[in-house]
Amino acid sequence: MTTDISKIETNKVKNFTTGESVELKSLWSDKSAVVIFFRRWGCMFCRVWAKEVSEIAPILTRNNIKLIGVGVEEVGGKEFIEGKFFDGDLYYVESLATYQNLGFKRFNVFSIMGSLLWKSSRATYSKGKEMAVGGDLRGDWGQTGGALLVEKGGKLLHEFRQDGPGDHMSNLDILKIFGLEHEFKPKEPTTLDWLSSLNAAEAAIILVTQYIRQYRTLEHLKKQDCSVMIACLVGHLEWVFLNFFIFTSGLNKPQIRNSQGRIVDAFKRY
Repeated sequence: MTTDISKIETNKVKNFTTGESVELKSLWSDKSAVVIFFRRWGCMFCRVWAKEVSEIAPILTRNNIKLIGVGVEEVGGKEFIEGKFFDGDLYYVESLATYQNLGFKRFNVFSIMGSLLWKSSRATYSKGKEMAVGGDLRGDWGQTGGALLVEKGGKLLHEFRQDGPGDHMSNLDILKIFGLEHEFKPKEPTTLDWLSSLNAAEAAIILVTQYIRQYRTLEHLKKQDCSVMIACLVGHLEWVFLNFFIFTSGLNKPQIRNSQGRIVDAFKRY
């Protein structure tokens, strides 16, 4: 699906700093722009992407390209700004129709929980812990985001849509679209060792229990639905630990048991 940018250019966004409401097309009317559409301001994955893409802000500025962040809502924006996660102008949409028009998918209460256990989510969570970006569960947890790379005047150069909450367009890929990759030296990719991977898997599963606790009171989320989710998670948990036992030699059994114990405690608190 390719976005017809003319169909969204009159959609309104509000500037966090000035409170001014403007049309999307004004963001790229005078300069080319990299527009990142975030999921939630309190989303750890979004904060990681914000900090990472901000690393190329000086390159973009030197080449007369704007770096802009857009969110689903105002909730959590103040904390995001105070945390200085993003080196660019920040807006939020006045209508969720903008995200819908861009084809950004939504998770339901079941699929969002499963997505937190994906490899990309676990890897980004591990980065978030290293960066100490924090996060919370406030806001629209079901929405995904993406990015638009737009040439001055409104020509769409590239679009990116998230499949999962931890998916990001890399800095190198962004710069390649503008022919600026020669100005950027990428960092060595971080590889998760088995212990880091275990910790990330543990954290993701515990985060899922927090989602269950937060949303089990919703009328449409019946008690038996929660039981089904927990059964699925326990099954996944057993598979995770079985694989760690079989395929790892660098981890000892007490490390795995300790992690398993923390997850069990999280389920008990549920």
